[in-house]
Amino acid sequence: MGVTGVILAGGRSLRFGREKAFVRLNRKSLIEWTISSLSRVSESILIVTSIERYESVLHAQHAGEVFVDLWPGKAALGGIYTGLYHANTVYSVVVGCDMPFLNRDLLNYQISLASDYDAIVLRINDKIEPLHSIYSKSCLPFNRKTVSQKSIIDCSVIHY
Repeated sequence: MGVTGVILAGGRSLRFGREKAFVRLNRKSLIEWTISSLSRVSESILIVTSIERYESVLHAQHAGEVFVDLWPGKAALGGIYTGLYHANTVYSVVVGCDMPFLNRDLLNYQISLASDYDAIVLRINDKIEPLHSIYSKSCLPFNRKTVSQKSIIDCSVIHY
């Protein structure tokens, strides 16, 4: 099954103190590492960013289309919505720009389960991790509602 890789790169990086996407690690930026990892499991890559970071992301990245967040100020939920909206496949793998060491086997396992669910979302110690997860376009109507409420994705059939 073909999936779109969605990288969220619009956060304010408040705790980090500077823009995480362009921090260098072994001669590559975090977003370059993330693109490289994600391209091994997806047929196309798109990057969602804020209007303020659009130009810097557009000029710095090396693969994929760049889109401005349709729901600014709504954190990852707005980025997930934007990524699903622009994806050219039914399913999308959604990750953060600061996830350079994605687990390829785990992503392939999640992708293999996707056709039976609207979303495959990681849960670690009862905490839901909305990134490193798989979402179907069928989540878009639910996501629009949950983004406006700033709550977690509320798809109809989720596998944790």
